[in-house]
Amino acid sequence: MSTASEQLEPSIAKAAGTRRWHRRILVTRVLGVLIAGIVGGIAGLTVAPPSTAHVGPITMRVSAAVDLSGGSVLQLPPFGQVEFDSHAGPLRLNASVQSIDAAGAEELLDSAGQLEELAAEATSQLRVAVIRALASAAACAAGGAALAGWAVFRRPRRVVQSVAVALVPIVTAAGIGSQTLNEQALRQPEFTGLLERAPYLATQGIGLADRLESYRSGVADMVSAVTAVYTATEGLDGTQLAANPDVVTVLHVSDIHLNPQGFDLVGRLLDNFGVDAVVDTGDVTTWGTDVESTTLSRISAIDVPYVFVRGNHDSMRTQKAVAAQSGAVVLDGSTAEVAGIRFAGIGDPTFTPAGGNPALMSSVEVAGAASQRLADVIEASAEDGKPVDVALIHNAAQPYPLFGQVPLVLSGHFHKRSRVLDDATGTRVMTEGSTGGAGVTVGALRSLMEDRPEPLQATLLYFLPDERDGGYRLSAFDEVSVGGLGLNSVVVRRSTVEPTEVHPAPEEVMTELAPPPNPWVSPPVAESPSGGASAATSSGTASVTP
Repeated sequence: MSTASEQLEPSIAKAAGTRRWHRRILVTRVLGVLIAGIVGGIAGLTVAPPSTAHVGPITMRVSAAVDLSGGSVLQLPPFGQVEFDSHAGPLRLNASVQSIDAAGAEELLDSAGQLEELAAEATSQLRVAVIRALASAAACAAGGAALAGWAVFRRPRRVVQSVAVALVPIVTAAGIGSQTLNEQALRQPEFTGLLERAPYLATQGIGLADRLESYRSGVADMVSAVTAVYTATEGLDGTQLAANPDVVTVLHVSDIHLNPQGFDLVGRLLDNFGVDAVVDTGDVTTWGTDVESTTLSRISAIDVPYVFVRGNHDSMRTQKAVAAQSGAVVLDGSTAEVAGIRFAGIGDPTFTPAGGNPALMSSVEVAGAASQRLADVIEASAEDGKPVDVALIHNAAQPYPLFGQVPLVLSGHFHKRSRVLDDATGTRVMTEGSTGGAGVTVGALRSLMEDRPEPLQATLLYFLPDERDGGYRLSAFDEVSVGGLGLNSVVVRRSTVEPTEVHPAPEEVMTELAPPPNPWVSPPVAESPSGGASAATSSGTASVTP
């Protein structure tokens, strides 16, 4: 006969099995809710639309994403990105510039007052955009969790639990980010992509807006004042070029580097000196991007032809953008007759947009190869009965293949003026300084903040017909220097040029020519690379310091 304990054992075992089954069901449901909430929440978060912020002329998109490292990222395509260690994870804020109103940006740069208003508005507008981005992320995460919960359980209670699982981490992450926000980190960005070579963007441009405003507002007045003085005395040196109807005036500019003041100077010189054509020997931009190309529309406003050769900071996209402007003439291994003068030009074969010492950007060998290719173009044009008057090249570090092929070579690149006459062949090489005061480059902005601004430089070239070959020869030139940002001075310096006979140098001379001194270190003013002196100039100077 069975005992009482034996009779109870099956029921106890059954109850234990039931409890284990209930625990398994509970664990399964909890895991199901967690998985539905997490997976659905992440899926919803990935499709969350960004919020839009309008900060002055800039339209930005702000979004939130899961990232254990936290922080904030500002995308600046195609330059790269800027990262800030602004807060702890697991939430990262992503911002990207979607568009820039070029007209609005130019108007903004024109006014220090608008810059101050923008600085005041930017913080509040970005804060609203961040809040909207977090709300959008939370709503989409909740929606994704709800769909996943319903797909798994088909019960409203489980759906609510799944939504709670998705929202709790987002709210917690937002709280962590708020509590760990490090405003000091916003002054310590990390640049990647092309921007890693532009640390000057991290500087706090204290006083920069005021300097730009006061300087740009005075450029027109200063240049006008000098023009009045200079034109009144222009005939004192006996040249009286302004009264000669045969004179063709060409304005040589170079290395504007995005500086709108460079184009301001071009416009004023065109108005006051009767310019027939503008020659730009490159580096009109700094990174060669499509965004920068929007600034080139000012070329279309120039009423005379604009002859351009690509610099090492200009991309092929830059070259196409220039070519698309009204009145632009782009030369790249080609020739063109403009205002009666035949030009031959070639774009720089290198593309080095990230910055650095311009003297180191292109090797001597590459520069020499470009000069040789241009010399071949000039020789072919001469054989066709179209001799070239002026050769255009961005970097004339190795101009020797052009010696004896053309009377005048115009170049830029070094941000310093140099004038070289090769006595052996009669070829003159004129390297222009930076018409943009080196513009938006590392060195220029650093110099500005250190009160060592670089001057804006351009040269007016006066050509007269040459009866010997029917072409044009340089007769005189005016070097225009506008005191760099913050300096109130303009100098116009006249130099006359004695006519020279251009002829090929003996072969032994050409093979023995050594590279000239680097103009970046010490510009060879009026010194021939072949050892001869260039004394065939006379000069006069007019200056005004308001």
